[in-house]
Amino acid sequence: MDYCFFERDRSLAPFGSGPCPGFYRCSATALFAFVLITVSSFIALEPVNAAQSSIEFVHLSTDDGMSSNSVTSIVQDQKGFIWLGTQDGLNRYDGYEVKVYRPDPANPHSISNNSIWALFVDSRGDLWIGTYVGINRYSARTDTFETFQQLPDDPASLSHNNVSAIGEDAEGNLWVGTKGGGLNQFDRQSKQFVHHRHDPQDESSINDDLVNALYRDRTGRLWVGTNRGLCMYNQRSKKFVRLTDPAGDLSNTAIFSILEDHLGVMWFGTRDCGLITYDRRTDRFSQFLHDPAQINSLSGNTVRAIFEDRDHHLWIGVNSAGLNQFDRKKNRFTHYRHDPSLKKSLRGDRVYAILEDRSGVLWIGSYNGGISRLEPFNFNLTLHRSETIDGQKQYYTDIKAFLVDSRGALWVGSEINGLIATSLDNEARHYTHDPTDPTSLSSNEVFSIYEDSSKTIWIGSQDGWLNRYNPNRDNFTRFASQPPETPHPHHGKVRDILEDSQGVMWIGVDGGGLHTFDRQTGAFVHFHHDTSQPHGISNDRIFSIYEDQDNQLWIATFGGGLNRYDRQTKRFTHYRHDAKNLDSISYDYILCIYQDRDGFFWLGTDGGGLNRFDPASKAFKHYGKQQGLPNNTIYGIL
Repeated sequence: MDYCFFERDRSLAPFGSGPCPGFYRCSATALFAFVLITVSSFIALEPVNAAQSSIEFVHLSTDDGMSSNSVTSIVQDQKGFIWLGTQDGLNRYDGYEVKVYRPDPANPHSISNNSIWALFVDSRGDLWIGTYVGINRYSARTDTFETFQQLPDDPASLSHNNVSAIGEDAEGNLWVGTKGGGLNQFDRQSKQFVHHRHDPQDESSINDDLVNALYRDRTGRLWVGTNRGLCMYNQRSKKFVRLTDPAGDLSNTAIFSILEDHLGVMWFGTRDCGLITYDRRTDRFSQFLHDPAQINSLSGNTVRAIFEDRDHHLWIGVNSAGLNQFDRKKNRFTHYRHDPSLKKSLRGDRVYAILEDRSGVLWIGSYNGGISRLEPFNFNLTLHRSETIDGQKQYYTDIKAFLVDSRGALWVGSEINGLIATSLDNEARHYTHDPTDPTSLSSNEVFSIYEDSSKTIWIGSQDGWLNRYNPNRDNFTRFASQPPETPHPHHGKVRDILEDSQGVMWIGVDGGGLHTFDRQTGAFVHFHHDTSQPHGISNDRIFSIYEDQDNQLWIATFGGGLNRYDRQTKRFTHYRHDAKNLDSISYDYILCIYQDRDGFFWLGTDGGGLNRFDPASKAFKHYGKQQGLPNNTIYGIL
């Protein structure tokens, strides 16, 4: 039987089952997670060597239709397409196929050159392509290119045809860096370029005409990395400020990459001088260099790419020395290198580009190595079948819940084996129920994990128990959603936990109804199905709780359809299947809810396919196997 998570909206999953944006498709990122949940598989949480890790990459190369394995740049556009700049054409990947754009002498609207060095999506959504012969703007509407090149008789044209970097300032002006012609500021209205060239007699000019990197920080300042160091453009004075560190490396070497991390620290990737950081809060510089005697040092001294992902992991692309992940706490690097003996190792060691797409997949582009992709949860976890159990590793079966908390720790809940928490340094802790210890986990059957706004971790288990993790004591406090004297004592699985915009904690129990929980007093308020109450909740089997963009609360029930709760009237509105109404929900057994950017709700059912709900018209549109889904059971929506 095929099960899928489905992804909708403008984000295009790197592994989709649809060839174009907007198609409802199975996301392999979600499918990977779902396989862990549904198949009789085992997760082994193994310690990873800090110097050389064993994570698995998925590859994309000329074998899959790419025009070249030499990747220099990667971006994702507003429609979700992944664009790859290579040394033999521009590649667009839609999750299924690669479309290649090369120059066509017979077509004046084709791309100007097949050697791509820079890609950039501006604030208007336009894709810009820097080539060896000019800069191109791609029109998605016509699937054509507009080219801007150096024209000898036009002083307002591009200063040099070899375009190496593209950026945008806080005012929306486009900046174009070249290999030999300095920096250009582009006026979109007049389609003219203002040139900024190096002048040896002017200290306020750009420090070199070979520009490698452009970066706008969160304050709007434009940083420029050249072959002779680093400078910053002052928008008011129209002048450049040249920057250096105490060792002078930032003014004597090529700067290939620039990044500001979530803490406001600036990172600079250099040629031969490693990785340099500048903390503006303390006005301090730091430098990381490769040290052959230190296995956890930077793997090489020429840094081509720096990227911080959504979980604040820092990734560094090193020329001829692979991919590095930096651990800020331990001040050490983990290396990922190409290993010909390992099919799923990094595909190439000359890492030039890194991107995280909107579904959380990390794309690594290497020169001569193509693309290596790293999916969420694909590192520090190894998937095993039952026959691989060797008794020496910590195995985990029947996974029901995942959480990556604000500190970067991974929490995994099982229906059989309790809870495991794994920190970024791969130290795993296993929590199980101990009948003799009231501070242990209430049950080995874990169905939900949640982190609230105070960064407290909550675990929902069997028999309606809610567990609060106490990090200082490394134990749990238990709360029974159904006291023994109630009609439903200790009944059902805690399927979902949600803290709403008002700070109220909601608990959904499969068979035990809906509850609010007061974290100060430990008291619950219960909402149970009662046939005598037409405006009460429609069913006690709660599978999902969702707060929408307007802060309205929606409850997915298993057998009672969809419920909307009105906090003021304390009434529930029911949306049930009606065989006489084609606009009603297709099935009353709902597993998940998701609201897209346009305000539509997407509901996954256990046998009724996928539903799109329009809150304005109150109508449901149905998608099932007849519309191309592999199965009518939808377990999750991303």
